Amino acid sequence: MLCILPEAVGGQNLVANGSFEDYSICPDNGGQLDYAIGWEVNAYTPEYFNACASGSEVGVPTNIYGHQEAATGVAYAGIITYSEDGLVPEPELHREHFGRYLSEPLAPGIPVHLSFKVSPALFGQSIVTTKWTCRGVGMRFTMGPLDPWNPLPPTNSAALYLEWPVLDTSAWLTVSGTFVPDSAYEYIIIGNFFSDSLSTPALVDSTGNFGVAYTYIDDICVSVDPGVCDVGSGLTESVNLINDIWPNPATDLVSIELKGSLVSPLIVELFDATGILVMRVPVQSGCTQLSISLAGLPVG
Repeated sequence: MLCILPEAVGGQNLVANGSFEDYSICPDNGGQLDYAIGWEVNAYTPEYFNACASGSEVGVPTNIYGHQEAATGVAYAGIITYSEDGLVPEPELHREHFGRYLSEPLAPGIPVHLSFKVSPALFGQSIVTTKWTCRGVGMRFTMGPLDPWNPLPPTNSAALYLEWPVLDTSAWLTVSGTFVPDSAYEYIIIGNFFSDSLSTPALVDSTGNFGVAYTYIDDICVSVDPGVCDVGSGLTESVNLINDIWPNPATDLVSIELKGSLVSPLIVELFDATGILVMRVPVQSGCTQLSISLAGLPVG
């Protein structure tokens, strides 16, 4: 059977103003991410930092959270990606998200290349000193924006996300990967979509005065052309390590035979049919075969 796929349109970043350089009003306070043209607030009060606001709480390179030059140009965004217990009501829901419409919808079945850059706001000699860092910040695709004041609970899934807590504030880390859309998504959302336990929060400054993890974000890119978006680290790319899986389908126990001995530890993640993460299993180096109990998991 011959399958003909829609022709992909390449050569462009589908995220206009992905480096936040274009703005309608120069920011002068927190919570003004929507001053960056095209971007919208999807949960709480994400920040817009720009050198035009030099000397204020939202300047570049120095601002209320720390000191960081822009990865590109003179501007970037910033969001809370984790809040400690007791800091706010329902801290797991208190994650800041922002998003915008893509310049054209994604084509189902056509892979897209993704990237963004992150830098943790840590160890800054600033008004606010954060205590935490975490993993999980990434991007999701939807049909439209979310209600900023009625955030959804964590979905534990994302098209691309940071795989480990970052401590280095001296440079921007590029997170990159690919995604095959199952729908004609029109909207991209940036934030941490993972529960606290899966966000792996790490306390790095016990003397900090703000019990959150805060992340600067710049250079957001989505393209069907592999040469448009940056390529970097931050995501464990899919590698074909599996030789066989049995039984298939499985009910109580599934066995996975690897193509060789693991040279480094990894995490096996199990998703249900809707894409929700239901299990994470750490695997030590040296393993050649895995057996995973499915007891207690719902059908699907």
